[in-house]
Amino acid sequence: MFLGDAAKYTDYVAALEDVDYIYDSVGGLSTGPYVKLLLRAIKETQATIKRIVDISAGGIYGEYLSGNLPYLSAVRTQHPQYTHDQLDKPLLFANSGIPFTIFRPGLIQNGPETKIITHGPEFRAIPESEFAINRDTFARAAANALFNDDYHNQSVAISNGELL
Repeated sequence: MFLGDAAKYTDYVAALEDVDYIYDSVGGLSTGPYVKLLLRAIKETQATIKRIVDISAGGIYGEYLSGNLPYLSAVRTQHPQYTHDQLDKPLLFANSGIPFTIFRPGLIQNGPETKIITHGPEFRAIPESEFAINRDTFARAAANALFNDDYHNQSVAISNGELL
């Protein structure tokens, strides 16, 4: 694991040494430029990355319909550049040639572990009852994406389902 400054190219270069898989959970309003910096570092160092799992913002496609915080359907109007950057991620990763999965979780929280529900960008009606996802459920989905190639080259909303 490497912790660094997402705004520093040299930190990405250092983090890529002897790395095969990347779990990218960089957040904040500058996440688009940070993804571009990561991909530039991978290309320029010729790192042989097998797969990237990236965490994006739930609600960027308008899939959460409540419109109330913390439910993120309002992110599209509150932060248009951030939304634009998030919507660009699938194309940025696809153009890199590196296999990827982008997860767009609602609220990651404690609670009982559940089955996983996924929806692609075209799905627009995730009810409030499915918004949250258990931490363990999410970790299982991320590990399966990294090491089993689940959700290959997809951007998916991920939320809770039936209890396990």
